[in-house]
Amino acid sequence: MSLSRSTIRSELASTLRHLTADASRRSAVRLIVAEKGTLGQDDILPEPGKGLELVLVAQGVNEPASELLSRTERRLAALERADRGVADAVLLVRASADPATRAVRRQVARAVMDRLARSGSKELTVLARRPMDPELCDELLTLAETLIADSKEARVAIRVRFDGAELEHSSGIFPAPGAEETTAPPQAIA
Repeated sequence: MSLSRSTIRSELASTLRHLTADASRRSAVRLIVAEKGTLGQDDILPEPGKGLELVLVAQGVNEPASELLSRTERRLAALERADRGVADAVLLVRASADPATRAVRRQVARAVMDRLARSGSKELTVLARRPMDPELCDELLTLAETLIADSKEARVAIRVRFDGAELEHSSGIFPAPGAEETTAPPQAIA
């Protein structure tokens, strides 16, 4: 049985598309940026079979927040130089933070958001764990709103998650500007 040229070309094109898609999936990473005291593995590891390499930038115990920002920026630049995409990102934040840490948190979130937008990624998750205070909740919701407002052209959603806390605020998703409404409305996460 002989195959026609058009059939062979079609099969080759299909194989090349699959190889290219596999290569791009392998080159994407999951980025985790963790403030000190927030690291836990249960919810930041990639799902089995997702094939994402995990890139972790964690603040050291005695390290100032400004150093976390510097190391995050260096890691983002290295990923960009290596032509590595960021599939998704998680920013782990601690419940109590001084004003300097909060200012750095905004800068880290903005740098990560910019890289996500350039990678064509869909979501940044900001995750706060217990114990929670209303001031931190308000700050994180404001941070999400500000990032969305500042990145009108980026199509990156922000998920704000308050883990294991009973709050008057709900965790939720802030859809990217101009994106189709494909995400569920904000809901509490237990």
